[in-house]
Amino acid sequence: MPPPPVPSVDWCERVTTRFTRAHRDPSVPQEAVQPGLAFLLAQLDLAAANVSAEIEQIHAQALDSHRHALLNYAVAAPVRRLSIPILHKILWLSLPDGWDDHPAGRLHPPFTRVCHVWRTIALSTPRLWTRIKVDLASSPMMQWGGPVMAYIERSGCEPLHIAFDFDIYSAGRKLNRYISATEASTLFNLHHSAWEALCSQAHRWASASLSAVPLSAFQQAPRVPFSQLRQLRWGFNPRPAGVGVDYDIPLAFFATAANLYEFVLLYVTEPLPPTLPPAWRPLRIVIWAGTRRQYFRYSCLPTLLKNDRWPTLAPAMHFLTQAGNFVEDLQLCIAGDAAYDYRSFMNRCRSVPLPAVKRLRLLDGACRLADCFDAPSMLEADFDSWGEPEHAPFVKARGQELGEYWLQEVDGLLCRPPTLTFLRLAPDGCRAMPVDVRCCLSQVPTLQELVLGDASLSDFTLANAAIGLHIVHALTRREDNRLSQEFLPSLLGLTILFDPRHCMAWNSSDSANAESPESRRLYCALWKMLDSRRADEEAEFESVCGLRAFTTNSSKSDASHWSGAVKWPLPEHHVGQLPCFIREWSREAEDELAKVSNEDPIEDWKPDPHSEDDSDDEE
Repeated sequence: MPPPPVPSVDWCERVTTRFTRAHRDPSVPQEAVQPGLAFLLAQLDLAAANVSAEIEQIHAQALDSHRHALLNYAVAAPVRRLSIPILHKILWLSLPDGWDDHPAGRLHPPFTRVCHVWRTIALSTPRLWTRIKVDLASSPMMQWGGPVMAYIERSGCEPLHIAFDFDIYSAGRKLNRYISATEASTLFNLHHSAWEALCSQAHRWASASLSAVPLSAFQQAPRVPFSQLRQLRWGFNPRPAGVGVDYDIPLAFFATAANLYEFVLLYVTEPLPPTLPPAWRPLRIVIWAGTRRQYFRYSCLPTLLKNDRWPTLAPAMHFLTQAGNFVEDLQLCIAGDAAYDYRSFMNRCRSVPLPAVKRLRLLDGACRLADCFDAPSMLEADFDSWGEPEHAPFVKARGQELGEYWLQEVDGLLCRPPTLTFLRLAPDGCRAMPVDVRCCLSQVPTLQELVLGDASLSDFTLANAAIGLHIVHALTRREDNRLSQEFLPSLLGLTILFDPRHCMAWNSSDSANAESPESRRLYCALWKMLDSRRADEEAEFESVCGLRAFTTNSSKSDASHWSGAVKWPLPEHHVGQLPCFIREWSREAEDELAKVSNEDPIEDWKPDPHSEDDSDDEE
């Protein structure tokens, strides 16, 4: 039996209109009319259902058409017409800051989760995969070999930057658990094949940072040379696992690095004296025996065993003697007993000639060895003792008398190079007299840039401070004092770091911290010193240069506590970037100078009574 015909919408409207006209008044339909009325209602419901089905079908067709339109638009989009190199460039420029500081296997470049095209672009960008980092704390240690192999394949022929950190102490602090040296060695040997694959690409290594890597990794040198290696940083924090009392640094593994520019050696337990490979000609060498003294306050390094020797620079002296003919930038650091290190060094060699060194930086205990170097070509010198000597556990273990009068050794070094143009003195913890600092500065008349102060913000108001108010008085030129005219005649840039509280006043609402007389005295002395060096002059024997730049840390104070940052009359500068001319003082600077001119007259500078020039002047 064929289905009954579906009533049309017009028919439903006509039936509904006739029905409402016939039954305008509310009443109950008669029994004879009820079957017909029920039939009409059923027909209306069927018509409504059919119309709804048609609407859903049309809506589905519209969605399909829209989806196909989007697909066609994606194919015809402008990005589809860009070449692969341009897409690589877009991806490279979209990388956030610090994207390269990630362990291997933990890189998620932007856009790679948008579509398959961007993922393919990322995988085919070799520069994204050139930094191979394996960290004991953050890398998937049980599977670190797989990501390393993938990075080697994806990086193509680009230079590689290698970083392996298996330091159990730093990893233990990050993971908050104990990690033994045996466990670290086992995790490394678990994927030794990945290390071998990495060594097979030795000709692509551009830089390498190795920290506490097991010595078993360097038993066999690669077959290909390290032709592109420019930077090598090698750290031995604890004693390597599986070795006896003495251990050797396997420099022969990198013996083919003929283009090495920078070599950094860090050790806590003292190694055997290393030998410089014949092919090496590094221009920059950094050797740290231990770490900065201040770090020992926070237990950043392991505690030495009872029979361990505290680190000294004695093993590195033969290495420095071999490299002295070509190294131009040298940095040395000792955290232990500098006096013992000095005696050990003097027993080995009387003096280390450094004819090519142009920049010398000595940190902490290494400042005690300043007089042991002969650097006639030195242009820049940096001496920084950050932290007291008693902070180093090596000194505590020995119980020897503490004394750091290294400014005398610095004075012996500075009297030899006649061409020094940059000097930084930061004698934090140095038990020296103020006259020692003046003697050091008087040895360098060619000095053009001077940095005074240290990370602990020196208290310039102390009478016995190694760097204090007396330095400001010594830098002040006076017409009636020939020595003040000859003191640093070529100085162009001056940087002084001190506690900003000693150079400006607190807000008036904070009466408990009102400005002290010493602070006002320092403030006035600085203005008078700048006024005395504001222009080039002709002295009795030679011309003296005016100061072009003056930088302090007083302009970086907290505005909520201070009444305002000090605006000095000279511009600030970065180290090594001096202005080309002397800037004229502003009207505000002239008014401030006139205000402080009548305050606190400059004390007479009493030079070192043991110097020959001073005795002649007195006669």
